[in-house]
Amino acid sequence: MMSRSTVSKFVYVILILLMALNMTIVVQAADEVPPDILQVAQDGLARFLNTIPPEELARMGLTSTQDIRSAVLGDGYHQFTLTPDALAAYQPGEALDSILTPTDTWVFLVTVDGQARTMLTVTKVNGRWEAAEIGGLFLPAALQKGEGSLAATLLETGIQSEVATTRYVRIFQAYADFLYVQTKDHAEYLLPLFPDPARLSLQPDKPAVPEQVLPQLNTYVKQMLNTEGGMTGEVESGEAATSSQSAAEASTQRQAASTLPLLLALAAGLVLIGVGSFTLVRRARQKAI
Repeated sequence: MMSRSTVSKFVYVILILLMALNMTIVVQAADEVPPDILQVAQDGLARFLNTIPPEELARMGLTSTQDIRSAVLGDGYHQFTLTPDALAAYQPGEALDSILTPTDTWVFLVTVDGQARTMLTVTKVNGRWEAAEIGGLFLPAALQKGEGSLAATLLETGIQSEVATTRYVRIFQAYADFLYVQTKDHAEYLLPLFPDPARLSLQPDKPAVPEQVLPQLNTYVKQMLNTEGGMTGEVESGEAATSSQSAAEASTQRQAASTLPLLLALAAGLVLIGVGSFTLVRRARQKAI
């Protein structure tokens, strides 16, 4: 048997080797959910599971009575976003964490036997937190997969640093979702959850540096806003044309209204002339008889 000193030396050598290889353990940094929001989420989940018809719950991944009974809240994520102004003003090298904007929304995985099946959304309405909706299949699965395999994903891409922070980020105008990752050496990455590769030229499950992601997001968001603005402009032009047409019709109606008394007077005069002529003719015939 090895002596205690031999075991200690063996452990010491292993630690030295691990440090030399710069292999670190990635610590999961789940959001700490405030107690009041967690309570709202728990109450909301119970209410939804008891009131939504089973056939609707089946579309959310809860395909059996046992699934519904076993469904529980999983990890909660405070939703962050990048506004169009923040994307437009971003400069390469700028700390991404400083321009992330927290929203009044939390999302919670709904799990069965540890597997994400759907998602519960809690949002602030008129100053109060409410369980707003339940649903979704792909995003909860992508969040769970992205968070759970983060250590392996980073190591596969050569990132050998311990994770300090993770955040769920949604870019509303781009319909894109990311897992924001900050390491202890302050390096920042965005892990695409399931963006359209053809639109953003990013590979799902592959962490990318902000300099690679944000310019593409900025371009796409601008296109979306310009498209929406163009549509608004077309509507406004249509409204202007309608207003012009209405004004022309109103002018015509006013002109018709102004000439109506004259026409009535003329008609009355013609009637009087006709009556007078008829009277004269009648008298002439009576004299002739």
